Amino acid sequence: MNHKGTVMLETERLILRRFTPEDAEPMFRNWANDPDVTMFLTWSPHGTIDNTRKVIGFWVSSYDELSHYSWAIELKSLGEPIGSIAAMKPNDKVSSVDMGYCIGKAWWGQGYVAEALRTLVKFLFEDVGVNRINAIHDPRNPKSGAVMRKAGFTFEAAKRQAGCNNQGICDHCEYGYLAEDYFRDKKHMAGKQEPLSNLTYIENQPTSAKAIADLRKSVGWNGMESYYNNPLMTSYCHIACFDGEKLVGYVDSVSNGVTDAYIQDLMVSPEYQGRGIGTKLINRVIARLKERNIYMISVIYGDTELAPFYKRFGFTQMLCGQMQTIEIE
Repeated sequence: MNHKGTVMLETERLILRRFTPEDAEPMFRNWANDPDVTMFLTWSPHGTIDNTRKVIGFWVSSYDELSHYSWAIELKSLGEPIGSIAAMKPNDKVSSVDMGYCIGKAWWGQGYVAEALRTLVKFLFEDVGVNRINAIHDPRNPKSGAVMRKAGFTFEAAKRQAGCNNQGICDHCEYGYLAEDYFRDKKHMAGKQEPLSNLTYIENQPTSAKAIADLRKSVGWNGMESYYNNPLMTSYCHIACFDGEKLVGYVDSVSNGVTDAYIQDLMVSPEYQGRGIGTKLINRVIARLKERNIYMISVIYGDTELAPFYKRFGFTQMLCGQMQTIEIE
């Protein structure tokens, strides 16, 4: 690895920078002394601002080491840090680092950590030459896993009683991101075209059977309908995407009406692929299933090249190679 140290980075809403002694007060106030923030972390609420000053003092003294990476997450609109993010335990033998992050409760659920993490992933892979980035979370804190998936990480393992945090001995959900996956994803995104602004998405309304059949034919649907001819499963949510009167995208799900659902048809017309239609369809159907208290969603896909697409939404591959499942958080 070609270590660069904690360099300043910028996103649309954030500045990722080195901590300074002046950050002790906002760090203590915004997150470091909040037991809700530290609930699933390995360090306790600071208790006094003197403890915060000691932590920042250690980070500041370490910045001369190019292998030390610890950033303050500064919100541009606020002008002060709201959290921290770090790349820890650099292992030059395998070119890997471990990620850790936390953010003040007032800024939860607004995408700030995912925004920061995506920026650091780019920096670590492209500038530092990292080959693997590791991240873990307590399964009782599933939103941390959602952040990892949004940044491109893949769920790899669940280990029982593998660690210890402020809740005692705990299980681990382990995620990883490889350089080869990052650059593959980057190449895929570079080939995407500009999104279309005149598309219409219609939910749970009758759609022409012929139009659906024509769309299936255009994408080479391989006749896996037999998986869905189960009398116990009923159509639960379907969403159609139209360009004018032309059906260009479609997703359908079936469910037992209790806990589980299957996404069966997810299709985008070839000439409209790479414009974000599939992403919008999958996000919408997952949201609707979540609203109906479905907590386990599976998908059957015929083309193995689609696996990376589904993994971006948190699906994990099962042993049979065609089923992927996501547990709704």
